Amino acid sequence: MNERFLLFDCETVPDLAAGGRMLGMAGAPDSEVRRRLGEHYAKDGQAPEAAFVKCALHRIVALSVMQVDTSPPDVGFRITWLSTRHFGTYPEAEIIRPFVSSLLEPCPMTPYLVGFNSSGFDLPLIRYRALALGISAPALHKRAGNPRDYFFRFGRDHIDLCERLSNFGATSRPSLAELCAICDIPAKIGGIDGSQVESLALLQRWQEIAAYCETDVMALYLLFLRYQLVVGELTPEGYAASMVGVNSFIGENSSKWSHLAPFTTHASAVSIATSVRA
Repeated sequence: MNERFLLFDCETVPDLAAGGRMLGMAGAPDSEVRRRLGEHYAKDGQAPEAAFVKCALHRIVALSVMQVDTSPPDVGFRITWLSTRHFGTYPEAEIIRPFVSSLLEPCPMTPYLVGFNSSGFDLPLIRYRALALGISAPALHKRAGNPRDYFFRFGRDHIDLCERLSNFGATSRPSLAELCAICDIPAKIGGIDGSQVESLALLQRWQEIAAYCETDVMALYLLFLRYQLVVGELTPEGYAASMVGVNSFIGENSSKWSHLAPFTTHASAVSIATSVRA
């Protein structure tokens, strides 16, 4: 039976309005609120500007979602679409709403979720923001007849690769860049990483943030395919076919997603090598 997966990633900045209210600084300049938030969350000896603000006090400025459908194990996975909404075009509520709605597909195509550190950050964040913005999100709370429980940590409905590959924190949790490095998957293309999103947002460079988010989702997908191979959900033939599909998808949309071109070299090399071994 075919199945559907949604791979997703958020880019965020601190919610300075909420932070100002929490600190009793409502109406204060953003720069002052940001400084005080850093001081509030800084650990001993840590510079305030390097302190990470808690998940609940972030807001979403970009959200990339990739839909992937499965075929029989020897045929592999197929990307059906990739979509990114960002703050340059949509208000935050309209960045989140389509993602939440996509979780309500009827069985048997109710999607599974795949992310990276998504149990600890991305998925709770979306739930916090739905709460903050008053967005109806029953699928995030196992309501409305949804058979998936996305917040059950050890199930299959939500696969957080950071959690799975570190045995749920039994060993130190790897970064996406570290796992991509050991698998020779391109990552953090163009030298951008998550620490730069806040400064890019201040400059309203939304397209760059969206492109960065899409490269993370594509890297996540290639890592997910490798994971499916090693756990036995994909045969070597299915893995090679899935890589051919990556190249086809990027090639057919090259004018729109030219920043994803580095992934085609990896996909080509893997699909050829896997086919030869098979």
